[in-house]
Amino acid sequence: MSRRRRRAKDPWESLISGLVGFIALAALAIGGVHRFVPAFIGLVLVIVALAAAVGLGICVVKLVRLQRANRALDPEPTAPAGVNALPASAEPAASPARPAASAPDPVTRRRWDRETAVTALAELDWYQFEKACPALLRAEGHDVERRGGAQADGGVDLVASRGPETLLVQCKHWRSWEVQEKVVREMLGSMTHHGVARGAIYTLKGGTRPAKRFAETSAITIVAAEELAERALAAFDDEALDTHLRPEGHRCPKCDEPMILRTGAFDPFWGCTRYPRCRGIIREAAPETSVPTR
Repeated sequence: MSRRRRRAKDPWESLISGLVGFIALAALAIGGVHRFVPAFIGLVLVIVALAAAVGLGICVVKLVRLQRANRALDPEPTAPAGVNALPASAEPAASPARPAASAPDPVTRRRWDRETAVTALAELDWYQFEKACPALLRAEGHDVERRGGAQADGGVDLVASRGPETLLVQCKHWRSWEVQEKVVREMLGSMTHHGVARGAIYTLKGGTRPAKRFAETSAITIVAAEELAERALAAFDDEALDTHLRPEGHRCPKCDEPMILRTGAFDPFWGCTRYPRCRGIIREAAPETSVPTR
């Protein structure tokens, strides 16, 4: 006859049983047999009160940390109009008009150049990079459909069309890694699946030699940061470059709402302001691993 297997005891059940037994023994030692029930109830109330106090303390600490993080990101209050204005008697007298110097060429007055644009591209996060690339294509006359973000994109982030031509674009914001041949082959598969003849991979460091050779034979262009910077300088003025290459704050890749910098026991990261309804995050200066994923 087979032996009956004993049911494994739940750790929580063991803990609760031990705690109840300890309280009963303590109550019996304090009040004896005649005063056991009042002593037992009193000990239970004391333990419940201590547990509630500990839980309340943990909540208060978390709220304080969250307020500090929000305060760090709040803009400094601006003074009301006219607070720092000088009285009329203190205003400096208008200086005599000077002959206007010869106006420099508009190109020489630009605040942006190729080097600053390349640096700004590298300082974007991956989601900002995926938003700057379609803005560039639209400025160049394309109609753009975005398919990237936090959801699976099937190897295609952007579908750009201009007239009869359609271009598939994959964005790889890798600060240290070059595009490998595997990524180019995946792009070719996406082109075949969508019936598109041309593809492009927008990245920062370009591609490896095998990737470039395969791309040349497959009508795929690997566009590095230097070429993207030159195209951006040609398509945007300084104000548009500020908007697309130096955006204010981070946006959630899941819902596109503003994000706040969260700190704590782990590495800092940008979290969605709609948390916990949205759990989108962007790692702050996350190191690139040996297997690039984006």
